[in-house]
Formats: sequence, structure tokens, C-alpha cells
Amino acid sequence: MFGFLTMACLMVGMAFAVIYLKEPRTLWLGSSFLAMVMTLGITLATFLITLGQVTPVLILAIIVGLLLFFLPTIIIIVFLSSGVTIIRREGLRLTNILAFGAGLMTIAYLTIWPWVGDMTQHNVMSILYAYISSLALYFIVLLNLYTLTTALNLIHFNIPQLDYLVVLGAGLDGDKVTPLLASRIDKAIQLYHRQPSVQLIMTGGQGDDELVSEGFAMANYALEKGLPCEAVIVEDKAVNTEENIAFSHQLMAKEEAKFAVVSNNYHVFRALLLAREQGLKCIGFGAKTKWYFAINAFIREFIGYLYLKRKFHLIVITIFTIGFTLLQALIIYINQYID
Repeated sequence: MFGFLTMACLMVGMAFAVIYLKEPRTLWLGSSFLAMVMTLGITLATFLITLGQVTPVLILAIIVGLLLFFLPTIIIIVFLSSGVTIIRREGLRLTNILAFGAGLMTIAYLTIWPWVGDMTQHNVMSILYAYISSLALYFIVLLNLYTLTTALNLIHFNIPQLDYLVVLGAGLDGDKVTPLLASRIDKAIQLYHRQPSVQLIMTGGQGDDELVSEGFAMANYALEKGLPCEAVIVEDKAVNTEENIAFSHQLMAKEEAKFAVVSNNYHVFRALLLAREQGLKCIGFGAKTKWYFAINAFIREFIGYLYLKRKFHLIVITIFTIGFTLLQALIIYINQYID
């Protein structure tokens, strides 16, 4: 048994390593990492039990159990507190209520929804309850894998020699960069000092409420911070992340140029996915963001991911719906036959 678990752990670990090194811009990275941690934990627990060391395994199991038990409460507290904070500091807008809404939905899912299930025993509504619960579980798993994969894509053990850093634009305050946008540029400047040969492409067009283009304002900020003019390139036409990457790539001197995307932590992975959709290979670096803003923005990014991959997930949901319907029909037929 222990030998089988060890082999499984090695195989899963190798799969994770291959995905991480070859193409980390996929949820398979988070899935393989989670599988690796789980198999490693089971293998270690089995090894300790064979040695008669049951106490450490029990202690670890209790710790994991407590974390899982209190995790929903922690999530609710974090969502609600971040939601209230961002609404209080930046106003009541649709894009600012995502975290607060997610907290309320989590409460409803854990309290009201089970009560609805108890009220719908042995009728058609119980089937609908099971179906909606299964879909909710699907999106919860997706969110967790998306979160884990995002974190893993921000970790770089060996930074390759880069030709360009594509710094993604964000909104301006008149003709000045906001603190959020400044954090992206500061991160790029930090990376520039590690590789002085790299060029920074400041990308972003001019919005209706902006006095200049984002790319122009970003370049001015970088020059004020001491970067030489030859290290800064301005792209001032892009109006979204997809165009940021595409238009910036057009400005690169060679097709095979090695580049990295620089944005805030919550935004990097979706930007990498958009680059992959364009057939462009790159890595990403994330700038730190205020916690209350990052949580709300991350939920928005996850929604953006679902829209980006909507065809795939619609196919999965359709297949699940057909299978679920056929299974329920079979159960109903069997019950009628037995009766």
C-alpha cells in the first residue's frame, strides 16, 4: 500500500512539474498541485501509521478538520468586511459590491439553502435542489482552483532573461496615475533594476474621463522615477487587457521576444490567459494591492475568467445536465418498478 501511494505521489508530482515548466497558464496547474499535496499528505500519514506514530496523524487530522470547519465562517467574515470597506472608501457601485454580495450568498448557501432542501423532500423540487447544489459545488471548486492557479503563476523560482515588460494600464486621476496603477509601474521598475536591458511597454489608451492616455501618464511616472527614455515605450491605443497585450506585442522588435506582463496580483492570471488565447508565451508579475480592493477585484476577475472560458463551461454544464436528467429519470423508473 505504501509503495503504491509513493508511486502515485511521484507521478502526480511529475505531472505538476511538467505543467509548471511547460504551460502553467491553466487550471490543471492548480489541480495537479492540489492532487500532489493530497497524495503527499496521505502517503506521509500512511508511513507514520506503519511506524506506529498515530498521534501526529491524529493531531494533523484534527487541525485540518478544524480549518475546514471554520473556513466558511472565515470566508464570510473576509468577504463582508472587505465589501463594507471598499463601499465605504470608494462608493456604492456595482463593481464594488461583489465581495459583499459573495458574503451574503455564502450565508444563504450555508443556512437558507439547506432549509429549502429540507422542505422539498420526495418531490420534483428536491431534484431541482440537488441540481442547483451540484452546480454551486462546481463553481466553488472552480473558484478554488482559479485562486490556487493564480497564486502559483505569481511564483517564479528562476526569472528568465526578458526583452520586454508589458505594464498594463488602469484608470487615471486626470493626467496622473492612481496609486493602483503606480503600484504596477513600481513593480516593473523593480524588475528593470534586476535586468537593466529590458524595455518597459506602458500600455493603455485614453478614456472619456482622462486628460491623457494611460500609456503616456505611465511613461511620465516612470521617467520621474529615474528610468531612462530608451527604456520606456508607449502604447496608447488599447482599451482593454486583450488589446493591451496584442498592441504591445506589435511594438516588440522581434516576434519571438521574451516578455512578461505586469499588473496587480488579482489581475495577472487572466491577463496570462488572454495572452495564451493569442498564442503568445509569457509570464506574469503581480504588484501588491490593498486587501479589501484585491478581494473584490479578484471576484470580478473570476467572473471575467468564466466569460472568457464560457464555451467550455457551457459544454461541461450541458453534459452534466443531460447526465443528471437521465440519472434522475432512471431512479424514478426504478422506484416505480419496485413499487
